[in-house]
Amino acid sequence: MATEIKLQEIQKASRYAAHEKAIEEAAIKYHLDRHKSQHRRKLNWLVPKTLHPNDLVYLPAKNMARVLWKTGFILGVSEGFLAYGASQEKVATYRRLSVRQVQRHLSNEYRCSESPVRGFRGIYPIFGVQINQRLPRVQGAKFNKALLATAESDWDLAYGKVWRNNEGRWFERKCKVYNQSLILRKARFRRSRVTIDK
Repeated sequence: MATEIKLQEIQKASRYAAHEKAIEEAAIKYHLDRHKSQHRRKLNWLVPKTLHPNDLVYLPAKNMARVLWKTGFILGVSEGFLAYGASQEKVATYRRLSVRQVQRHLSNEYRCSESPVRGFRGIYPIFGVQINQRLPRVQGAKFNKALLATAESDWDLAYGKVWRNNEGRWFERKCKVYNQSLILRKARFRRSRVTIDK
């Protein structure tokens, strides 16, 4: 549960950072001062909103802006989508755990099964979606050239960070976004005092 709470904190900070970065880029593009209230309101109107994690996980793709398709836990989004999330490596660094331990803590098979010793765990499952963002055609053309030369020469191609669909468009795998279901009241409280939104 501590891993999930830290994951949600990082995810929330990442969502805010993605929005602020988009505001900063729009301010440079349209020559506006984001510190002035009038300009800030205009920038908030120009920049797309970051979708809530629970909307990404539970809502159908047709109800979300800049979402192309949704298949199970895989979500395809367009170039203008403000992607955010928390990587398992970052969560492991903050929690001082290995990446494998974080993966196990976020695995529903581990979470929903009782411990063989005292019957601990057996808590609710956690759900998430893997964001796949479509790349601009100019950037996709570079990967096409790299693919023709040799796939091993490009790091992203070699390690599967990017992939091409049947239509020839390239997508980049982003961080996974998990549903937000916990509210931490106080750090000294036990598991029974943590509120779970259902």
